[in-house]
Amino acid sequence: MDSKDKKAIVLLIGSGGREHTMAWKIAQSPKVAKVYVAPGNGGVQGAKLERLPGLQVDDHKSVIEECKKLGVTLVAVGPEAPLAKGIADFLNKNGVKVFGPEKKAAEIEASKVYSLQQYSRPFPFLIPHLPAASVSRMRRMLGWW
Repeated sequence: MDSKDKKAIVLLIGSGGREHTMAWKIAQSPKVAKVYVAPGNGGVQGAKLERLPGLQVDDHKSVIEECKKLGVTLVAVGPEAPLAKGIADFLNKNGVKVFGPEKKAAEIEASKVYSLQQYSRPFPFLIPHLPAASVSRMRRMLGWW
């Protein structure tokens, strides 16, 4: 079989509705043989679809090993969290094709504090990561309640 005729095996990372829809649509392609979804959700069903609920997507080395074991030709990452943790960078460095932005680009979406630090733009009052007691105290000081 010519490499141009070879069908893709896709690993989709995520478990939400967005990833469910992506998996469903990717599986419809005649150029795709199989779509694995990790961890996936109960709605992931179909002839070309298979869940991998045991795959720890935060363990990038495990993802690489699973890709090699399953013959994955493309990884698509849905949620921002794994992207912001650098999964796309790690996969690329290890020769796995990935659809998703690199860590630096993903952090802009995943962390509003990071994006505000990178791009000096006017923004609403922001108090990142304060304990509830501190927030309550600050609200009283500012007259917000």
